[in-house]
Amino acid sequence: MTKTRKAAYIATVYAHLAAFHLPFMRDLRDAGFTVHAYAAPDHGREEVDAAGFTCRDLPFSRSPLASRNVRALRALVGWIQRERYDLIHVHTPNASVVCRIAALLAGRPYPKIVYTAHGFHFYTGAPWMNWLLYYPMERFLSRWTDLLVTINREDARRAEAFPVRGRSVYVPGVGVDLTLYSDAALGDGDREQQRRKFGLAPDDFAVLCIAELNRNKNQAQLIEAIAELRRRGVPAVLMLAGVGREEAWYRQLAAKSGLAEAVRFLGYRRDVPQLLQAADVLALVSQREGLPKALLEGLSAGKPLVAT
Repeated sequence: MTKTRKAAYIATVYAHLAAFHLPFMRDLRDAGFTVHAYAAPDHGREEVDAAGFTCRDLPFSRSPLASRNVRALRALVGWIQRERYDLIHVHTPNASVVCRIAALLAGRPYPKIVYTAHGFHFYTGAPWMNWLLYYPMERFLSRWTDLLVTINREDARRAEAFPVRGRSVYVPGVGVDLTLYSDAALGDGDREQQRRKFGLAPDDFAVLCIAELNRNKNQAQLIEAIAELRRRGVPAVLMLAGVGREEAWYRQLAAKSGLAEAVRFLGYRRDVPQLLQAADVLALVSQREGLPKALLEGLSAGKPLVAT
């Protein structure tokens, strides 16, 4: 009897798997693998579950020293021992650390471990604390990584110097499907319809930001910029597409700046092509990015970009 091959996709939150990895999970399933998903529950869980993948919740935290990660480690050791995976593909820094330690503690047979680094926290100009915490951790755990995938050249150069158990490879970033943003796909005359749908007046200058609502994505700078534009007489509107733990803080900041009506919180979206069609400019002013898919989407839609 042929043994069913098993694979696990692991990330800190399900939204990451939903946004980037469902096509690859489907490819593995089509190749005969049973594929399971592990992450902390969030708005992306429903999409991963709807795609037909078994979801197993783990209490991951994005803070590397949080006790929740220890609980996630214990649970993951048990699942790896029970399922005896052939392949584990892990994403996001904290999940990658927990996963590789769990695979070691689970004992033989060791699964093949693939780790895609979507942007190391240590980089030229990064805070020294990032180098002290993340650099030695990533270098040490590379000894138990069969394939280390990087998506920007700075990370690739550093990964090449790591003692990776298997090998490191550079993949040139994340792609987008250009056909989704064409006039033929969207309808050349639909821009005004989309603007009305999102409550934009004909003379509104719509700035769109597609990003999780957290301090790293730095939406505060955009809120301040919109306030300055409006003081100068520009009818600017900020459209924030995304959710996150800092949403309440950003809402308070917008209200404090007198922008309760000018800053639109759109929530989690799957209609990015339509949002881009309605917008005048796409902005992304993050403090750190691995490779921002949102900017590629903006370029595909022919929109001017404002980016750090």
